[in-house]
Amino acid sequence: WQNTAKKRKKRSNEYDGIYIMKDDQMKTIHVLVSGSVHGVGFRNFTVRCAQDCNIYGFVKNVPDGVEIIAEGDEKNIQTFLEHIKKGPPRASVKHVATQTLPHQGFDSFNLLF
Repeated sequence: WQNTAKKRKKRSNEYDGIYIMKDDQMKTIHVLVSGSVHGVGFRNFTVRCAQDCNIYGFVKNVPDGVEIIAEGDEKNIQTFLEHIKKGPPRASVKHVATQTLPHQGFDSFNLLF
């Protein structure tokens, strides 16, 4: 999965007066979501949530559910996970497992096939 999404270059705290997080301030998690999450718009929902929460990484279907790599600051990651645990209206999320990963440096959030 590391080769399938663009990676963000390390940046300083300031760029044209806009605060940018340093890579060491980012949290990266691996998320596996199980339940009725195929064919109900879960991946598109995840992309929208990631954009709203300023999260980078990707989402893709796996045989047992949906796999997500999410990267962002702690507060945004927690907000993102709250949305993921609820899912879109037609989904039925049964279990969400998370694991912390080393920083990956993604610069976007992508839906992978």
